[in-house]
Amino acid sequence: MLATGVPAVDAVRYFLPEDVLGDVARELAERWARCAAVRDAQVELNGGEWSELSPQERIEKALEKHYNEMAYYLFTTNYGELDGARKTKADACRVALEAKLAGLKGQMDALTRFYLDMVEKSNAAAARHKPVSH
Repeated sequence: MLATGVPAVDAVRYFLPEDVLGDVARELAERWARCAAVRDAQVELNGGEWSELSPQERIEKALEKHYNEMAYYLFTTNYGELDGARKTKADACRVALEAKLAGLKGQMDALTRFYLDMVEKSNAAAARHKPVSH
């Protein structure tokens, strides 16, 4: 459930009787998200603690999570019932996911390329200045 893009409140509803809705489901979702077992599973899915991941790994995990959330939104939303901001959101999700499927996800804007270049240079400089242990 953690890697599917399903919001916590929807995830807990998969395991609750149908009559448990509303505030109770939200409270259980908040408790579930703070549960030690869930945090441990998230660390395992991420391949380590968030703070210990490299900037590149954090970006990749964040994008993967975001794509999954967008896919869940499209899958659970009837386009014909949308208008206004919700329709705009669905359209943006569809465009981003289509670009990912078409292989365009690596085409970044200038600011993103600059940021990633800076991260790469910073990591390279840190590696060059790392003390040698004997």
